[in-house]
Amino acid sequence: MERLGDTGEPAWFTTLNRDKQRPAWFFAREQGVLVGYLSVFDPLGEALEVSAFVAPGHRRRGVFTGLLAEARRVWGPGRRWLLVVDREAEGRGLASRLGTLSFTEYTLVLPAADRPVFPGLEDGLTLVSAAAEHLDSAAGVLQAAGGASDARAFLDSVVTDPSRHLLLLQEDGRTVGTAGVHRDGDQAQLFALAIHPSHQGRGRGRALVLAALELNAPGVREFTLEVDTANPRAEGLYRRLGFQDRTATDYYELTPVPSF
Repeated sequence: MERLGDTGEPAWFTTLNRDKQRPAWFFAREQGVLVGYLSVFDPLGEALEVSAFVAPGHRRRGVFTGLLAEARRVWGPGRRWLLVVDREAEGRGLASRLGTLSFTEYTLVLPAADRPVFPGLEDGLTLVSAAAEHLDSAAGVLQAAGGASDARAFLDSVVTDPSRHLLLLQEDGRTVGTAGVHRDGDQAQLFALAIHPSHQGRGRGRALVLAALELNAPGVREFTLEVDTANPRAEGLYRRLGFQDRTATDYYELTPVPSF
């Protein structure tokens, strides 16, 4: 079993992870030939998301469980592990044996040309581009809406990334909503969509999403976003705005820790 990082190659690590000191990729080789790999995604410093692939001729031979055991050893105890399985792919049987289905995450897509008409913002509402002085209030919104406890560190990484942009919805000068946009060519992904609980149920989420779509439509062919079944209210909003399923991904919580 080989671990990315053993050779000192930067490719073993990823700048996307919250913990950038531990390797994100693990390889299994047989007689020098790659037969499987596993990646660890640590976006927020809370749950570790695990994805893996094993060559068909090497499945049911302990390759995946060996990779997972090595990853757990390197990342250490006391962590929450989520095994990520594409609903269209194999591996759901193994996942159900190793853990319990926690939630399903949908990737939804909306062609830019099909976006709903943006009617403008109500009086008292304004949209601003986030700068450093806005991040404490924006982090407060994300945390109150059920986001990660270290939302401020996440937002710091967003505003320093030229491919990402953070919009804030303000009501009478107070930040009440956040919407991130990641541009990649003619694709735009919406993320960090949140409305402070005290302002939910008043159309603020709809207004924010429509504004984000309208402002970013030039040069964009389609918009995507991710939403999981633990947030049915947001899922319902996105579907009413015209977003449709692209993929469905199941997350299995590996608890109790499997014995290898």
